Amino acid sequence: MDKHSGEVVWRAIGPGANVLHGQWSSPVAANVSGRTQVLFGGGDGWLRAYDAASGRELWRFDGNPKDARWLPRPGVLSRSSIIASPLFADGRVFVAMGQDPLHGDGPSVIHAISPNGQGDVTKSRLLWTSREVGRVVGTPIAQDGLLYVGDVGGTVHCLDAATGAPVWKHATTGAIWGCLLLAGDRLYVGNVDGGMTVLRAGRQKELLARIDMDAPLYSRPALAGDALYLATAHRLYLIAAKP
Repeated sequence: MDKHSGEVVWRAIGPGANVLHGQWSSPVAANVSGRTQVLFGGGDGWLRAYDAASGRELWRFDGNPKDARWLPRPGVLSRSSIIASPLFADGRVFVAMGQDPLHGDGPSVIHAISPNGQGDVTKSRLLWTSREVGRVVGTPIAQDGLLYVGDVGGTVHCLDAATGAPVWKHATTGAIWGCLLLAGDRLYVGNVDGGMTVLRAGRQKELLARIDMDAPLYSRPALAGDALYLATAHRLYLIAAKP
């Protein structure tokens, strides 16, 4: 849409009638070799890239194993949607597969893709796939060659962004939805049990703190200067050093 007038500039059908359960993922703009691509994770499990100026589809990637069936229940490999927004970092697109968290956790995958292809790039532009991560609903974070992702099983995973190799993982007490923030060298991870886990970012896992909040933590905290705004299901907190 034109941000000044609200006029619709182009539309893309995307998954259309093939949505498995719902359309969740928000699109992401990525500057790829000087051209803006709109990365859109579909409720059918396909990631599509559109030219931002024209809306023309540039490429598409199927995030599901071809033999996977739609089995929306815990503990089984299932066809899945893309719920977390895709992430573009260091020339790679990262896309994690997931389901409505009310379906529970189960085996899943996260992929790294080169965004320089055309048409169906499921095989030709795949850089790596990791099966170490469960179903994901919160957007991963990349920094300093590492990828951080939390799954519905409640585990935080640190992967090598170039290869997908696991670096470390840390189990929390409850499902991780979208409460994941990296601020400086601190990784903040909240879960639905109301636990906020603080880990030091880097290749060596270090648990810094675990804070019990009053209610589930669903959304990503917001950082403003040296202050942290943290919303639980019941309250909004401002966390900052006293002057």
